[in-house]
Parts: sequence; structure tokens; C-alpha cells
Amino acid sequence: MMAIKRVLALDYGASSMRSIEGAFNGERIECRELLRCRNELVRVKDNLYWDIGKMHRFSVEAIGCAETVDSVGIDTWGADFGMLDEEGKLLFLPRTYRDPQVQEFAEEVFSVVSGYELFESNGTIIEDICPLVHLCYWKKYAKDWFEKTRMIQFMANLICYLLTGEVTFDNTLASPSGMYSIVRDDWNMEIMRRLALPDVLPQTTERNDILGMTGIPEGGKKIPVMRICGHDTSSALMAVPAHHTEGILYVSTGSWVMTGCFLREPVITREVFEAGISNENGFDGEINFLKYCNGLFIVQECAREWETEGWKMDYGFLENGAKESEYGGYIDPDSPEFTKPGRMCHKIFDYLEHAGQPKPNGKAEIYAAVLNGIALSTAKTVRNITHILSRKFECIYVLGGGARSTYLCNEIKKQTRLKVYAGPVEATAIGNICTQLIRQKELLNRSEAASLLHNSTEIIEF
Repeated sequence: MMAIKRVLALDYGASSMRSIEGAFNGERIECRELLRCRNELVRVKDNLYWDIGKMHRFSVEAIGCAETVDSVGIDTWGADFGMLDEEGKLLFLPRTYRDPQVQEFAEEVFSVVSGYELFESNGTIIEDICPLVHLCYWKKYAKDWFEKTRMIQFMANLICYLLTGEVTFDNTLASPSGMYSIVRDDWNMEIMRRLALPDVLPQTTERNDILGMTGIPEGGKKIPVMRICGHDTSSALMAVPAHHTEGILYVSTGSWVMTGCFLREPVITREVFEAGISNENGFDGEINFLKYCNGLFIVQECAREWETEGWKMDYGFLENGAKESEYGGYIDPDSPEFTKPGRMCHKIFDYLEHAGQPKPNGKAEIYAAVLNGIALSTAKTVRNITHILSRKFECIYVLGGGARSTYLCNEIKKQTRLKVYAGPVEATAIGNICTQLIRQKELLNRSEAASLLHNSTEIIEF
């Protein structure tokens, strides 16, 4: 019997931080959640930032309370970064992509380089939340900080830097940034020059399996931080429990919902651009051909409002109520008002009223309106991908928090008319763990990881 291999996934989402230990015995992974806490924004005057100090303390505490682990992997969302000065010091808190002032600055960027030009040269759809827009914003409105910047690190790289002191690169985080060409697999310096941005980007040539070593707890053995898929979307997609990826679609659910499929080469055409579909780097050369949709962030914002009113979030109540009510109203989750925090229930009522849809009666029908909208958006993307690729798909895998929702999975099945498999729920952390095991040569490839997932996690068919 082989010795137990233990790895630690540090999984940072826009709403929570999780540390999950994976114990691999050669046949199964046993996952154990060690820590979980909220990831909350910090307001400084009128601007919103991430509390990177809290995020770093979480990583230190998580590593310290884990059993002896053989490695650590870090994944985060892909839209934000920290700025380092010439001495390697962090200049300020990372600005959040949810900050309305940054989002509103996108039009200035697109007046210099059009959205289609960016797509044609990079392969990705560039939204108002992307790091390219952030960097241009800092250049104009925070010149003192901007001029001191010598290097940026995306969020997973930044946490790795604080743990190891190593500046690192991750192409799954780089590809949706607006500054990276998936065609050339390198930074798009032509775009940077057109926007008069300096070269503050990490080298792309260093892609070692070990990013650095961290000595936590102090006096303990050095633990390697492994190169995984640092972008949480790509990490979650490593948890798709399918041996062959050609005939399947996925819906990765969290604050955002990503609907797509796996390709070996990017598809960069006007039709793809107009459908809002991106080509992003995935695991070891895979292309994640997907569309982003604003997702469970809307539900999370409603929950935050309800909690301030004294109602503790009860998903069972919402699920049962949504099913029993048969409420047919729906929102467009990508309507701009839903991407910004605050007064979310009021925004939903306003949207439905202006759209001439029935007024939701209570929390469960508000919940249904959001999930109905997500399912309809998912189905539209499925139709677009099917048409663009002229490919027939057999089923959809729903990953992440949305896999818990029987209501959402049934709505996706109804709207797409495809078989739906739900799970794993903790897809991002489990994908993180599987990738660490591949890097350590405990698993051969994605197909072996899929077999392991079937033995280790619950997958529900709809």
C-alpha cells in the first residue's frame, strides 16, 4: 500500500477563502476542509480594495494548521493584481474589479484600442473588469503609485510572492488580463505600447513545476508551492470528471458562471467575438472556449441584504420555495446594474417591473428570477457554441456552488435539453489538488484525474 500523499489547496474566491487538504492513497482522494472565512472588500474613501493582509494571514494559518503536507497550490479569481516597487514592496491594497470607478473607465481604453482589436490579437473578450483597464486607470488617476510600480502580480501570484518571496507567472491568469496573446503565448507588448503602459509584467519563460518554497510554520520544513492553474476557472475545470472532453460542455458556477467546452486550438473569428466567447489558457495547452456570465454574486448580494434585515440565509428554503412557486420571471444577469454591489433586491424588482414581468412574491421568487436568468444565459451560450463549432454535445457538467442547486440544474437541463451531471461542488479546490498530484507525478494526466474523481466525489445525474 502506498504512503498517503497530502497536498493543500488554498482556494480564494471573491466571496470566501477556503483551505482544503487532499489525502491521496493511490485510489481515492479524501478531502478535508480546514479553514473557511469570508473574503470581504475594504472601502478606502470612495474606492474598494481587497484585504490582502487578511488573505495572507489566512494562507499562513491554513498551512500552519494542516497536517504535514507535501505541497501547496494557490488559486484565485483572475481580474485583479498587486503592484510591487523596485524593492519588491507591495505599494497598496489591490483594487477590486467590482469598483464602479474602474469599470466606468473601460470606455477610455476602448477609444484607443477597440474591443475587436483586442480580441483579434489576444483571443479573449476584454471586459471592463480586466487588469488592462485597471492598469490604465492607475496610470491616469494614481500617478504616484503607478510611477513607482516595477512589477505586477496577479492575485494567486501575489499570495505566492508573500509566502515565498518569488515573482511568478501563470498563463491561466495572464490570458484573461487583456495584456496577453493566447496566439503567441506571450505578453502583447504592442497593445501595451499603444496604451503607453510600461513593461511591468513578469517573465513568461519560467514555468517550473515548483514556484517557490515556503517555510511555514517557522522552523518547519520548507514546503513547495506548486504550479497549478492559478485562475480559479481553469482550476475548477480540472475537476470535470470526464475521461474524454470532446463531446462535453461545462458550466462552472460561482460569483461568475462560465459556460464552455475544451479545445486544442483557439477559434478567433468575428462570430466568436459577437457571441462574447473567449479563448483562455487552461491546463497544459488546453483552450477553455467559454463565455462569462454574472452569476451567484447576485444571490450573494441578496443574502447580504437579507442578513442585515435579520434573516439568515437558508438555501433549502429558497430551493424548495422556488420549485413550489413555479415562478417564471427572469433577469438578464449581465445587465450592468447587477455587476455592482449594493441594493440588489431593489435592482431585481426594478428590472422585472420595467421588463413587464410578474413581481416576485418573497425571497424564493427573487432567487428563482436570478437562477432562471442564469439558466437562460447558459442555454444561449450552448446554442452559440454548438453553431460556431458545428459540434454535437452529449452532456453538461455543472461544477462549483451551483451544483448544489437542484433548481438550477433542472432549469439548465430544461433550457438546453441536454443531460446534466452536477458536481463536484468544491471543484476549484479539487482541481487544484488534482493538478498538484499531476505535477508530483502521482497522476499521469487529466484522464487519470477523472477516474480518481469518480471514485472520490459525488456526481448527480439530472
